[in-house]
Amino acid sequence: MNHRRFPRLGTLCVVVAGLLGWCTQTNSAEPPVRKIVLIAGPITGHPKHAHEYEKNVILLKHLLDTCPNVKGIKTEAHFKGWPEDERTLEDADTIVMISDGGDHRETDHPLYVGDRFNKLAKQMARGCGYVQFHWTTFNPSRVHNQITEWVGGYFDYEKGPAANKWFSAIQTWEGPVSLGTPEHPISRGVKPFTLREEFYFNLRFREQDARVKPIIVTRPPGAKVDQTVGWAVERQDGGRGFGFTGGHFYSNWWLPDFRRTVLNAIVWTAKVDVPEGGVESSLPEPTKALIVTGYNHPAHDWRKVTAALIPVLEQDPRIQVEVTEQPNDLAQENLSRYGLIVFNYSNWDRAGLTDAAKQNFMNYLRAGGGLMIVHFANGAFTNTIPNKESDWPEFRTQIVRRIWDHTPGLSGHDAYGKFQVETTAAGDKHEITQGLPPFETEDELYFRQQGTLPIIPLLTATSKVTKQAEPMAWVYEYGKGRIFQTVLGHADVSVRKAGLVMRRGAAWAANLPPLSFDPPVSLTENYLFRDGSSWSPASSLKAAGLTAPTPGAGPIPVKNPMPLSEGKFGKGLNAVSGGAFVKGRADFRQFPITVECWVRLKNASSYNILVANELKSSATHWEIFTMPASGELTAYLPGMAPDHVRSKTNLCDDKWHHVAMIVEKTRIRLFADGMQVADQAVKFNDGNSVAGDLAIGSLVAREIGCNGLVDEVRISNSIREIKSLPTAPFEADDTTIGLWHFDELDAEKKFPDSSKLKSPAVAELDSVKKKDRQLSKAKITLERKPWGSNGPRMIRETTAGG
Repeated sequence: MNHRRFPRLGTLCVVVAGLLGWCTQTNSAEPPVRKIVLIAGPITGHPKHAHEYEKNVILLKHLLDTCPNVKGIKTEAHFKGWPEDERTLEDADTIVMISDGGDHRETDHPLYVGDRFNKLAKQMARGCGYVQFHWTTFNPSRVHNQITEWVGGYFDYEKGPAANKWFSAIQTWEGPVSLGTPEHPISRGVKPFTLREEFYFNLRFREQDARVKPIIVTRPPGAKVDQTVGWAVERQDGGRGFGFTGGHFYSNWWLPDFRRTVLNAIVWTAKVDVPEGGVESSLPEPTKALIVTGYNHPAHDWRKVTAALIPVLEQDPRIQVEVTEQPNDLAQENLSRYGLIVFNYSNWDRAGLTDAAKQNFMNYLRAGGGLMIVHFANGAFTNTIPNKESDWPEFRTQIVRRIWDHTPGLSGHDAYGKFQVETTAAGDKHEITQGLPPFETEDELYFRQQGTLPIIPLLTATSKVTKQAEPMAWVYEYGKGRIFQTVLGHADVSVRKAGLVMRRGAAWAANLPPLSFDPPVSLTENYLFRDGSSWSPASSLKAAGLTAPTPGAGPIPVKNPMPLSEGKFGKGLNAVSGGAFVKGRADFRQFPITVECWVRLKNASSYNILVANELKSSATHWEIFTMPASGELTAYLPGMAPDHVRSKTNLCDDKWHHVAMIVEKTRIRLFADGMQVADQAVKFNDGNSVAGDLAIGSLVAREIGCNGLVDEVRISNSIREIKSLPTAPFEADDTTIGLWHFDELDAEKKFPDSSKLKSPAVAELDSVKKKDRQLSKAKITLERKPWGSNGPRMIRETTAGG
């Protein structure tokens, strides 16, 4: 075309072309992103697997986030009944509430706490959508006009003729449900289905409200007419509402048409077009996880750790946890029904697994079963624990690729306390730890865990003892089975601090795709074990015939809070009250040394610590104790090889016994009632020494105590002759560096020291419960201290209050 001959036509073409381009851009613009705010109320006491508000919201967010055929939405999950920052409601396109109702007390319903109702009204006025689910539909009749405007109807518990004032009704039955308005967008892709549900019906709606459309209808047993139990409303201001009285049983999410109905409703109230076939979602059958527990090293409270693991793992709403306290249940024929086994168990001084349990467990892993190994579970079934006969080479070399090895100079841990955990380069790319920020935990930092087979380390933390970045979590495979191992998890708080990575690791080991987001682990604190729980700390204690934690299963209960009792000579220390602690001195770690005391131990149900110096992670730690079950006098010195000196003498008969230990650089001897009962040649292994307190009737870290009485503790920096039973209280001489008679306790809870060093022993009532306070405040510095010609490196620990 010659634009010179038709100048106006040329101009017109340019304008038309520009308009066409603008139209094309306008038509291709992305629709606005719709924001869905999901709110879960607090869990208050319905039986487990019912009224699972938090799980419902976590699951709904995951399903919406991963939906393949709905685009242009973003979701938020909020808990405890309301968003912490309620400004997030101001641009929400729909708000979904799943919570308690207000029939018992109006403020049990989160909407009626404070000024929340008015704040919701503000969002409704701008056309925001609103969904009420199950018990949330219990609204007070005083807001009839607003609730029926926003969501169409509600459960009326105040304006009925019955004695309880209910107009609406509740009944649980299983029966067919059908579509009340098949042409409605919420009904897309939904087929009539059978549902077992606690239905609410005879609901309160406005009279002749043409806006309300029945979506789900069903007929109560014996009734002559159908009842609407799910409904939708579209307001004049454009806002949309949906109410549904189903949702009592958590298992109903695994019904595709139930799930599709709710997902359709949520996106519809957000003004998103519902696909013709409905919102698609993928939810395979629930993954069952089995926690194997029931025993552990005495310093580990396996009940508390199990109680923390359950809610952490079940924050993934696809996982359902069961517990066994019988490790040989691994022999059960239907082990394959579990997608994951979690080891929170160490047999320590107990028998190992049966051959049937071993073989079945290996078959399970080789066929693709998942395994998660927590903390000291890597110390089970090895050849360096007290029960060496339980050694299972396949477990400690192949199934568990990094184990705790008690050989002197090998495995150890920093003092319990706070430290930073970071991802590795491999962890930055692995689905378990990808995007995981560094986090602070409160735990034992394990180091020098032993094993040679390859692993993929995901997390590390720097040890104050080794000065190295030590692996904290890693993955590998055994046969077709995935294994996630972490040495984190000493205590319940430790599990929660690392809860995010533990939940992710469990899902990975169980071959589940990652959850779309990370629910706040803080929700699992103070977890409520409701009726219907397959395991709880209370039921575990009851089954064991206990009413409080026992020394073999965690911190020692205080049976007598008084630290003074009748002793061998005058008064004595009632160690059950918590023990006594002396400020650490270099004298207590210099050899030769003789330690003497009188003890009266009630039983051998657990370890009984008589006297202990410094933390177990110290190369100059020493302790005298009795073994559980046998009651045999034993000494433990981790800096020596061998590290245990064992006798065959049972001291746990509720009688007074004189005990002594003589430590030389190359020899350790034990004495009971004036007789030598053990004589062991030893060699010192160079290692770090963590300077700390001296403990009587307890470990320094307070995690294990003594179920009995201790009297007349004397420590000498010489080799004393032990040939007969003392017949009088000990006396101090020039070699005595500590002597506590336990006859008097001053106003500051101190027992005087009769030696020239005058180092009082401080009584701490129920001190085992105070270990977090002391150890979390530890400050450690490195220095050189001579010890003979080959002095160990010294790490000095100072704690609040000395």
